[in-house]
Amino acid sequence: MVNTINTGFVKYLLIIFSVVAISLNSMWAQASSEKAMITHANDLYNKRLYEQAHGYYMKLKDLRPEVVLYQYRAGVCCIYTGDATTAVSLLKASYDKDPLLPEINFFLGRAYLQNEQYDDALMQFNLQLAKEQDPAQKIRLQQYVTNCLSAKELAQKKTFNKVENGGRPLNSPADEYSPVLTKADSVLIFTYKGPQSSGGKNYLYGKNDSAGLYYEDVFLTMKTKSGWFYPQTISENINSKMHDAVSAISADGTTMYVFKSSPNNGGDIYVSKKIGNDWTVPVPVRGDINKADSWEGSMTLSADGKTMYFSSDRAGGFGGKDIYRATLVGDSVWTNIQNLGLNINTALDEDAPFLADKGYKLYFSSRGHNAVGGYDIFVSDLGVDGQSWQLAQNMGMPINSVFDDIYYQLTADGQKAIYASNRPGGSGMMDLYFADPGILTNERILIKGLVTLDEQPVGAVVTVTYTAADSLLGDYNTSSDNGKYSINLPSGKSYKLFFQVSGQDEYVKSYDASQIKEFTTNEINVEFFSAEYRLKHPEKFGKMNAGDSAKVVAENKNKQVLDGGKKIIMRTDSSKNFMTDDNLTAEPGYYVVIGSFKNKDYAKRLEVKAAALNKYPKVQRVMNKKNGFMYVTIAHPATKEEAIKIVETTRLEYADAWIQFLE
Repeated sequence: MVNTINTGFVKYLLIIFSVVAISLNSMWAQASSEKAMITHANDLYNKRLYEQAHGYYMKLKDLRPEVVLYQYRAGVCCIYTGDATTAVSLLKASYDKDPLLPEINFFLGRAYLQNEQYDDALMQFNLQLAKEQDPAQKIRLQQYVTNCLSAKELAQKKTFNKVENGGRPLNSPADEYSPVLTKADSVLIFTYKGPQSSGGKNYLYGKNDSAGLYYEDVFLTMKTKSGWFYPQTISENINSKMHDAVSAISADGTTMYVFKSSPNNGGDIYVSKKIGNDWTVPVPVRGDINKADSWEGSMTLSADGKTMYFSSDRAGGFGGKDIYRATLVGDSVWTNIQNLGLNINTALDEDAPFLADKGYKLYFSSRGHNAVGGYDIFVSDLGVDGQSWQLAQNMGMPINSVFDDIYYQLTADGQKAIYASNRPGGSGMMDLYFADPGILTNERILIKGLVTLDEQPVGAVVTVTYTAADSLLGDYNTSSDNGKYSINLPSGKSYKLFFQVSGQDEYVKSYDASQIKEFTTNEINVEFFSAEYRLKHPEKFGKMNAGDSAKVVAENKNKQVLDGGKKIIMRTDSSKNFMTDDNLTAEPGYYVVIGSFKNKDYAKRLEVKAAALNKYPKVQRVMNKKNGFMYVTIAHPATKEEAIKIVETTRLEYADAWIQFLE
């Protein structure tokens, strides 16, 4: 007998075997995929690459909801991606299930702080602090306690500054930060990190896995009538396949400083020159700034280009990154490195310095001091000695947030500021924001305006005093580029504002703020006209009398333009008409003058400031007995050629400097 096989049954068995095989393959693939996911997630987490680990743990917590560790670590990662709400939810649920998770109180405190739940955050940090044994970790936790207390305080007295996201196309879903404005704020250069980077992404586990870090590039955009143009890479000479980030541009716009790093180099400061329409390949700055065993990154230059403030984590500082000062020797060698001290630096990180107000103000970011969370923006004034800096002041909320706020730079007129923040509500990770006004506005009155001389913007000084006591509140400079100024004053007082332009009689304006209760903006524009201008325009001012007209003609005869292109002026007079501060007749010869004022108190303060810089040969005051003006001079060179050179360099800080020759 021949056995026969039912073909239908065979097909049925084959289908069963196929389904089982597919299921087993799927299970093996899932197990293999899950195993790889766990390996990558743990690897990234242990390296503190929380943003990269975020996606893995978010999947793992859903795949294995019974594993509390995955939920916990997903919450930790959410802190670093800026998702504070999800972070609190996940960490709170993890804490309820297992309150002994490592550092759970610390990270829950971080999440609460980001979510602006300051009292809850403070409680968690104190719980972690009570059981912490590591001295370094205790310092970190104490700073977070300070963050909570500062945030509670500053949230109750927010400043009157307004903060606005730069929007598209300036910002994107990627990172934009480290902004540098140039060409009267019409050109913006910044650092970009995202899919358009020249180096692309450094994939950690191959291109089939999304985990990785993008390289940085330098981008450029220009301002149009409708806003900022679409940003683009600045130059192939600047951007490489590694990290390239902009730090600063020289005052004349021809020198750019960039940060560059590679796997073999933690990061140094490089310099590039603009030739024609392109930039040269950057080379490391010469001298003592860059060190092989440390990171050197963001920096800023003084107006004359001879002093650099930079951030470094080199040994010998107060902890983390500190801000240092370096001096230029010759044309290109930086030396004499000095730490700025405890009024600026802390045991934590300080970064992103920016000099303003002719070098008398320093803006920077810090994780220490009384920061409210992450990096906060601070401001400090130069001390009377011209070297030390006063204790840094927090710029307050809303300029600062509980996230990272960094790379603060004022616009050319000082009216606004641009900076970077990863606060919620942006286009992506780190975005560019604008603050208006750019100065700290923690008082109720903002006075701003324009000062002109002969219908052209001019550098001026606005001295503010209290009317009642006639005591000094402060001296404020207008921008020499556009004549604009901003002053923030407290209400409840009456003030006098003395507008001073070199060589002109001062203009005094009274301002009564005794009854002001709400934030108020006032505009005070002041026009100065020289005697020469009045003489040329009788249709505006009427015909000048014969005596005054003769004086103007005589003064013009004694004024000589030595360099038409640079407009270097030399005035000539008799030494008998000038008197020193000691009531002696001034010595004959050449004097480099940085300003002449009827307000003798201001002239004295300007003399002290200039002398404190320790960079000018001979700082003194001489009185013009004919017109009553006090001249502040910074050099008494032997020759006219030497005087011309000093004026050229001095004008970087004092735009109206000229030569006075006394016979």
